[in-house]
Amino acid sequence: MSENTSHVLSMEDILTADDLSTTTVEVPEWGGSVKVRPFTKRQQVSIRKQAQSSLQGGEIDVDEFERQVFLAGVVEPEITVDQYNLLLEKNAQAMDRIVKAVLEINGMAEDTEKKVAATFQD
Repeated sequence: MSENTSHVLSMEDILTADDLSTTTVEVPEWGGSVKVRPFTKRQQVSIRKQAQSSLQGGEIDVDEFERQVFLAGVVEPEITVDQYNLLLEKNAQAMDRIVKAVLEINGMAEDTEKKVAATFQD
C-alpha cells in the first residue's frame, strides 16, 4: 500500500461539504441564462427508475429521461412539470444545451449520448 497524505474525512466533513454548487448555463436563444446543479444520489436513482419504468426490458425512455434530467438539474428559475411541457414548444437547441450541461456536471454526458444515439438507429 502506498502512503496517502490526504486528509481522512469524518462524516461531519462529508455531510457539511458544499458539493451541490450551481453552474450558470448561457441560453442565448432566450436572452439570458439558467442555473443548474448536480444531482443528489437520491435524485440520480429516482431519474433512472422513472426513465426505465415506462418501458419494458429495462430500456431507457429517452423523453422521460430528458424531462427528469431537466427538472432535477435546473434550479433557477424553478420549473414545474407544466412549465416544462410549455418549454417543449421552445427552441430544441436551447433545451438540449441545458440537458447536456446537467449531464456533464453529473459525469453522465458521454455514456448518455451513446445510449440516446442508439435509440435513433434503425
